[in-house]
Amino acid sequence: MMRAAAAAGHEVVFYSGGWSGFRRSTRLRWTNRDGILEAQLLNSGIVAGTSADPALQCGSRSVDAITEEVLDRMKPDVVHVHELQAHGLSTLDVLRRRGVPYVVSVHNYWWFCPQLNLIAADGAACHDFEGGAKCVRCRWLPEPGGRTGVEFAKSVFTASPLFQPLRRLRQRTRRLLSSGTGSVAPVGWSEPRFNASDFARRRAMAVAGLNAAAAIHVMSTRTRMILESHGVDPERIRVIPITLNRVDALQPAKHDGRRPVTFGYRGLLSYAKGLHVLLAAFATLDQKRARLVLHGSGEPEYEAGLRTMAKSLNVEFRGEYDAARIQEIDAEIDVGIVSSLSEETFCLTGLEFLRTGTPVIASRVGGMVDYIRPGENGWLVPPGDVAALAGRMQTIVDAPEIAASLDVAAPELASIPVVIDSILDMYREGVSSNSNGN
Repeated sequence: MMRAAAAAGHEVVFYSGGWSGFRRSTRLRWTNRDGILEAQLLNSGIVAGTSADPALQCGSRSVDAITEEVLDRMKPDVVHVHELQAHGLSTLDVLRRRGVPYVVSVHNYWWFCPQLNLIAADGAACHDFEGGAKCVRCRWLPEPGGRTGVEFAKSVFTASPLFQPLRRLRQRTRRLLSSGTGSVAPVGWSEPRFNASDFARRRAMAVAGLNAAAAIHVMSTRTRMILESHGVDPERIRVIPITLNRVDALQPAKHDGRRPVTFGYRGLLSYAKGLHVLLAAFATLDQKRARLVLHGSGEPEYEAGLRTMAKSLNVEFRGEYDAARIQEIDAEIDVGIVSSLSEETFCLTGLEFLRTGTPVIASRVGGMVDYIRPGENGWLVPPGDVAALAGRMQTIVDAPEIAASLDVAAPELASIPVVIDSILDMYREGVSSNSNGN
């Protein structure tokens, strides 16, 4: 999006959050990345995973001062907000005070849930936070803590190409070091931490900030409904499905049609993705007639629990994968599975399966409902329903031609040029509303 806007003649600045372990102070660093000017907010202390304090997530004076500095230098006509996890909600207050219009893209549910996914510590969907009372006991909350120079150096190293040959060794080591047989159970409630009133203030502040946006970009109709249920003004919401250049480039794969029937998953191995539900459903099938391949990695304890569940089953854990191999990976998969328990704002994995001509069994939640057409390119089942998922998988095992006969095609969602044009229209809408004094 930034490259496209710059190519169209617009001046673009990327204001990001990051870490530097060499100097721990909160500060601003200007860099240039591929011709895009980047203002890096370093060591803000608000980033999810380092602080669960809801009062801090509302913002800090030091971060707001740096935001003011960026605005003074750049004098933007419009600001596109993607994430505030390093900046805090008070960033929107700064923009409003200065009369700078902004649009927001909602990538997750951080606005209402510090966990990002509206899943509570007992594993259930959480849409009523009981005025913050549930939040104070939610063990999913990241533990407070700092980031050290060692951690920063490690993050730089592990992201580099030099680390890739060691990735599989790291995965094996993490599995060996995980305690016992692992666990796929939700972590359960903790002793109360922080104050319910702080979580209530945080959510109210988030809703107020969204309602002051010139436009709010969501990627699915389900996300629109969730925002509206939390008090967000529906008149401001724009549903614009997303894509990526690499997704647009995918082509229908030549599925090898091998037997047994191969079911497959790609992505994070986490509780919210419902992999334990998938394994429980797969365990009911004839293991000589069905096969399951899992591509991805996750938290060691949860992954170890999945491996325990998979013992004696015809399941293969393939580990982390390169997105450049999606075409090759999907050629081996007869039916893709997306068994999410949480409300995915869109779920690119499901769209990728369809782009490669792979039918999908998906949970009836989130953005997948917008593009899975039951009986045409896949099927929808209730989230967390082992029997329903197992029944659908069994139908395919009994009659593999059902999946093979589908004329699988991704729905006519937006391409990259269409997405870019839609976002630019939101920018113009923001600038126009500001010039009209709204």
